[in-house]
Amino acid sequence: MRFFLLAIFLALLATTAAADSSVPDPEPAAVPGSSAGRNSLLGYWGRLSTTDMASSMLYNLNYTPTQGKPPFDNDTFGVVFQHDLGQVASNLRGLLDMGVAERYGHYLVCCLQVPDQVPHPDTTVRFDSRIFSTEVWIGGTLRRERYRLGSYTHVEFAVTLGFSGETRTIGRERQREMDKGGNAHFLTYVAPELGFSFDSLPRWEFVLRDPHRSGFFGTFGNMREGYNADTIGARYFF
Repeated sequence: MRFFLLAIFLALLATTAAADSSVPDPEPAAVPGSSAGRNSLLGYWGRLSTTDMASSMLYNLNYTPTQGKPPFDNDTFGVVFQHDLGQVASNLRGLLDMGVAERYGHYLVCCLQVPDQVPHPDTTVRFDSRIFSTEVWIGGTLRRERYRLGSYTHVEFAVTLGFSGETRTIGRERQREMDKGGNAHFLTYVAPELGFSFDSLPRWEFVLRDPHRSGFFGTFGNMREGYNADTIGARYFF
């Protein structure tokens, strides 16, 4: 499955790049990295976090290992398609966001639950071979653009809210599912991101994105959190 997703991404990227060669470059007045009037494809890779969303958004730099629990267990890569829906307010745009991601690694269950006065058994299950889980989601994105950092760099801030489904639970998400007696197959989806673009590469953007699956305080699947991820990627506008 992971190779199939990668092949789709590369094929779409090659198609849009070929189409771009016959289209005039954006007007000089256009803001590099702006999604205005354009669609985009984002490809990313990252690590799946064993901590909560707040710590994950800091890339677990604030994490102090406890009882052998690692800050990351499995890995993920994904492809995100965004369609520009138009301007919502000054420099604020709305977009449709949909994507598919493959989560994979050696941890079927991870990791030791930190005791809350009552000791918990170590339920970690780690295989020599890799296990896989596929996620799909759809949502809406608010994107704040046109921040300039220095003379040649632009910065964007965005957050996506939607719904996420997956084929199986693995790693820390599976541990949380077991702890809560819940079901994490269908949860809400939240993905804050930070993007950087350059005047010399107006159709490209380099992105830090933190996908988060949430049960919205137990509303979905009797879950509070599912999986968090720290990812890096590149977005192409067309």
